[in-house]
Amino acid sequence: MHAVIIAVKDLKIIFRDRKALAILLLMPMLLTTVLGFSLSGVFDDDGVYMLDKIPIAVVFGKPSDTLPLQLLSEEQQRQITQSVEELDLEKVVIEEFLESEALKKIIDYRILDMDSAQQSLEKKEVAALIRLPDRFTADYILGKKQR
Repeated sequence: MHAVIIAVKDLKIIFRDRKALAILLLMPMLLTTVLGFSLSGVFDDDGVYMLDKIPIAVVFGKPSDTLPLQLLSEEQQRQITQSVEELDLEKVVIEEFLESEALKKIIDYRILDMDSAQQSLEKKEVAALIRLPDRFTADYILGKKQR
């Protein structure tokens, strides 16, 4: 019952303030109209994205040759080493992220080395550069935060 009383009180307040009522009703319609006109060329009638794919460069850092495992037992060292070997984060990034159906419609990626990627970015051949840092997999396994 208290909710009904509060709702009635709020409605009375809203109807007293004509300016707030006009904004409350007109702003959603205005925003819908503006966004509808501005995005009309981006999607076709079926809601499919129609712009050219965005070219990006992907750079993978150098893998870790050694892990700092001196303070761990042999069993822990073996488990971590095996985890690093089994976990191929480059493959995960490509298959799960870049090759996802949603992203394939929007982006076109190229795997490049850092120099080629920077040159492509400077020449505006690619719009963005995604870089996985050196030792990314090893640091991920060891729980180190990435920069």
